[in-house]
Amino acid sequence: MSDVFISYSSNDRPWAQLIADELTKRGFNVFFDANRLEAGRAWEPQLKAAVQAARHMVVVWSENAKASAWVSRECSTFDVLHDQEDDGKHRLIELALDDASSAYSSLQSIRDLLPAYPAGVAALPSATLRGVIDKLDQAVRLQDGAIPIPLVVLTLTSGDLDQLTPADWTALTQQLGVSRAELTKRYGPTREEWKPFGGDATIENLLSVLQADMNKAAREELGGGQPVQFRWERVGVEFWSDKQAARAYAQRFSAAQVSLVVLDAVALVQQEAFQRLLFFQELLTNRKTATLVVPPFPADQRYVQLQRWIDDRGAPYFDPYFRPLSTLKRVLSAQCGLGSGDTEEMRRRLLVTVGQFVAENKAGAQPVYMRVGT
Repeated sequence: MSDVFISYSSNDRPWAQLIADELTKRGFNVFFDANRLEAGRAWEPQLKAAVQAARHMVVVWSENAKASAWVSRECSTFDVLHDQEDDGKHRLIELALDDASSAYSSLQSIRDLLPAYPAGVAALPSATLRGVIDKLDQAVRLQDGAIPIPLVVLTLTSGDLDQLTPADWTALTQQLGVSRAELTKRYGPTREEWKPFGGDATIENLLSVLQADMNKAAREELGGGQPVQFRWERVGVEFWSDKQAARAYAQRFSAAQVSLVVLDAVALVQQEAFQRLLFFQELLTNRKTATLVVPPFPADQRYVQLQRWIDDRGAPYFDPYFRPLSTLKRVLSAQCGLGSGDTEEMRRRLLVTVGQFVAENKAGAQPVYMRVGT
């Protein structure tokens, strides 16, 4: 079963392909006929099967689509199959490219692309695309029962790098041991194009994989009845332009069942990124929030090998560390840290454990590791 069926006119294929690609990056299973319809097979049975298997349909709507027999048949097939299921589980969403009138007046219509359509896909501003995909994401997931995980990625763009001072570059190269040429290759025009860990995968790719892995683990470990699923709930573009919006997002993170803050270590060199991080300061000691600080360089292979060795030779003792979902009912988190080359991680984990004990057993006590100036 696919999450989304993309219906479009062949004249608008670049737009449909872009939407399909972006939704796939978000972790959706997308049916896009350019990839999946098999040549030589009867059109009608194949179409009906694909539409019937889709939970939602996104119609890339334009005058071209309005004149397309394919789009008309796809929409009518979806309508007939799901017309009697007035349960909100199947949504028909119109992504308008121009002002073509639609017979489906009840469709949820997203019209953000109207100004950009005449210039073509290549000229589409990244912020506009992000806004459209956010709306599609929200519309498609509205009835899926997935648990939203508020997510913020505090990183830079290539434009931000261009604004850094010589002193900033000196600090990065001397203290992090990375060259300007190397770092420049890690960033693009948008924050979604940041490539952490010195690899080729963007942060969007990595988050999609992480979401899929998280949901797979949830199905396997917590299955029984309705499977638990999670989805990312990203901050909007206004997070970076409006401090009041940033503050509101931080409050949403605080109230969520689970939330994730991803910090690009390099971004700490920029005052704006650091200011945004401060909105989330209280979440650092919130057990429901995971804060991941990501380096710009690959992990030391010896450390990776150490993890694999402990996971293999130390099982099942270390299962709460490597597979926390499998022990969720009896353990919230593993009070454990792997040595990273010095004693700092050991010291940190010990103080966290002692601090939590003090906080839970003595009203008003402040954990040792949170005290300033002692």
